[in-house]
Amino acid sequence: MAGYDLKEGKYEERHASDDELWSALSVVFTSKSVNDTSYKFGFLKAIIDNLYNVDENLKLNFDQLFSKFGEIYWNLVLKYGLRQKSPTKDNRETSLERIL
Repeated sequence: MAGYDLKEGKYEERHASDDELWSALSVVFTSKSVNDTSYKFGFLKAIIDNLYNVDENLKLNFDQLFSKFGEIYWNLVLKYGLRQKSPTKDNRETSLERIL
């Protein structure tokens, strides 16, 4: 089942190795990943932009991450008018574009 169609997920708290982290990250940039929209790249940019905003335990809270993600998309969609999905026959917009 595709990740976007999941009804529930399981969170497993554990430490990932450097190899596991790089492997997961590299999937985003391979042909194995469906890159129909730019959400993955916006999310990755939000994480990178917040690398120096972590707490003393090197954790980043959701509000900081979401704030940056929202700022990125606000600028892309509203300020610069950039589409976040390849044009389709019926010219559908992404959910985020419709919300903004």
